[in-house]
Amino acid sequence: RDTSRLITTESGPVYEGAMIDVTGRRGVEDELWSRAVQQEAVASIGQVALEADVITDVMESVTETVSAVLRTEGSLILERSGEGGFEIYGSDRLGDVAAADVSAIADRAHMTAASVVLRNEAEVRFAAPKLAERGLRSAVAVMIPGSEIDFGTLVVLSSDERVFTVDDLNFLQSVANVLAAAVDRASARARLEDLLRSKDAFVASVSHELRTPLTVVTGMAHELNDRWKEFSDDEMAEFTNLLVEQSNDMSDLIDDLLIAARADIGSVIVRSEAVELDVQVRTVIAGITVPPGTTVTCSVESRVVDADSVRVRQILRNLLTNAVRYGGTNIEARMSSSRGAVAVEIVDDGAGIPEADRERIFDAYERAHDTPGQPGSVGIGLTVSRALAELMGGSLTYRFDGKSVFTLELPREMNASLNEPEAKMDRGKPIGLSSAVRSSRIGVDVAAIE
Repeated sequence: RDTSRLITTESGPVYEGAMIDVTGRRGVEDELWSRAVQQEAVASIGQVALEADVITDVMESVTETVSAVLRTEGSLILERSGEGGFEIYGSDRLGDVAAADVSAIADRAHMTAASVVLRNEAEVRFAAPKLAERGLRSAVAVMIPGSEIDFGTLVVLSSDERVFTVDDLNFLQSVANVLAAAVDRASARARLEDLLRSKDAFVASVSHELRTPLTVVTGMAHELNDRWKEFSDDEMAEFTNLLVEQSNDMSDLIDDLLIAARADIGSVIVRSEAVELDVQVRTVIAGITVPPGTTVTCSVESRVVDADSVRVRQILRNLLTNAVRYGGTNIEARMSSSRGAVAVEIVDDGAGIPEADRERIFDAYERAHDTPGQPGSVGIGLTVSRALAELMGGSLTYRFDGKSVFTLELPREMNASLNEPEAKMDRGKPIGLSSAVRSSRIGVDVAAIE
C-alpha cells in the first residue's frame, strides 16, 4: 500500500512516504470475511430447513448455496438408498453428472467418516476418472450423518485445482449437520403423521368391528324382549345361536385389544402348563362359524406342549378366523413335531399374501387383504398372536408354497412341574421363560378399554 503524501516545495511538488506490504493483513481480512459469509450461509440454510415442508427443498437450497459461497461449478447431494445405491440431487451447472460418477468418493467418505479431498487432476483421475473426463480438477466429499446410518454425502466439484481450506471443510461439515437435522425432523414428522393415520384407522376399524356384532346382539335382544312369546322353539334356538356367535366375536376382539394394551405396558401374563395341543385345535375349530362352500379339516394327533391353553386358543382362533375370512375354500389344520417343539399349521388354498407383505402383516394395523363383503379388520390379530407365541417360548411364521401356511410352533412339554409360577412380560422380556420376546407395540393407548 502506498502511504506517500504530496509536498509542495519551491522546486515543485514532491512525494514523501513509504511503500508498506499489507499482504498479510489483507489475507487475514479476506479469511475473516470468507468465514463470515460461510457462517451466514449456514444460518440461511438452517432457516430454510425450519420452514421447508419437504426435504428436497432443503437439499436444493444446500446445493445452490454451497456452490455460490465456494464459487465452484456445482455441488451434489447423494442420498444413500437401502439397496446400497444413491439418489442424486444437485446444481444444474453440473449438467448430467450421474451418481455413478461420484459414488467412489462418496463411498470413501462413508467408510472413513471423514472428509475426502481431491486436490488436483491426478487425484481426481485416480479416484473418480469420469469426473476428470468432464474437466473437473478438484473435489471434496463430506458425509451427511443420520440417526442410524448416514444419510448420504455432500460433494463439491471444481474445474480448477482448488485448495479447500480448513474453513471450507468446516463450512461443509456444518452444512451437512444442518441437513442431517432437517432429515431427522422430516422423518419424525412422517412418523407422527403415520401414527395419526394409524390412530384414525384404529378407531374406525374398532368402531366398525364392534358395531357390527353389537347391532345384531341389540336387535335380537329387543326382538326377544318384545315378542318372545311369538317365536317357535326353532326360531328361539336360531336367535340364541346368533347372539352367542356375535357376542363371541366381540369378546374375541376385546381380548386382542387387551393383550395389545398389556403388551404395550409390559404386563402380559402367560401360565406354564401342560397343554394338549390337539384338543385345543379341535375346540377352536368347533367354535368358529364356517360359511357355506368352505370346508375345514383337522389332521392332528395327540401332542402335549408347555404353554398357556387360553393363549393358545386365542392364537388358533385368530389364524382360523383369518383363513375363513380371507383364505381359500379348503382349510386344513395339521401338525408336525420335532425333538423339542410341536407345530400346528393352518393351511388354506387361497391366493396367498404378496411376498412384500409377508412380514408386514405381523405389524400392528397392517392388513394384506381387502375382501369385498368382509368387514375391515383392526389389524392387530396377527401382531397379538406372534407376541403371545414368543412369550410362550414359541414362534409364529408365514410361508407360501402353493398354499398359505401359518405355522405356530410351541415348546414340547418335558414333564416340567405343572405348578411353575406364572410368567410375566417385563418390558418385552418374560420372567420365568428362557427365550427373549419382542414386545409388539401398537402405538395407541387402549388400556382404558379394560
